[in-house]
Amino acid sequence: MQNFNIWVYGDKETLARGSGLFVGREGIACNHHFLLPKDGTKYTFLPGEYSLELFGSLLGEGRAVPLFAQKLFLSKEFAEEINNEKSGMTLAMPPWPRI
Repeated sequence: MQNFNIWVYGDKETLARGSGLFVGREGIACNHHFLLPKDGTKYTFLPGEYSLELFGSLLGEGRAVPLFAQKLFLSKEFAEEINNEKSGMTLAMPPWPRI
């Protein structure tokens, strides 16, 4: 298991370090980036199946709840490409229904 513990959101020119995000009734749409720390931590993607899990918590509640889960399969070619320091992965998620 790898925890990508740095979260930033926004567009390339306006990235903000994630520490909280207010989502009003109208919702919110922005790009989210999950990164490894710059302390030299490395993660090598291998070909195979992965499980992406996204958790969040409400202000004032300490318990994180699962928000989204997705299985991913990386081919050998894609795993080699994504391990390039300049590469990344984009996952397009559908909008969540309003509660």
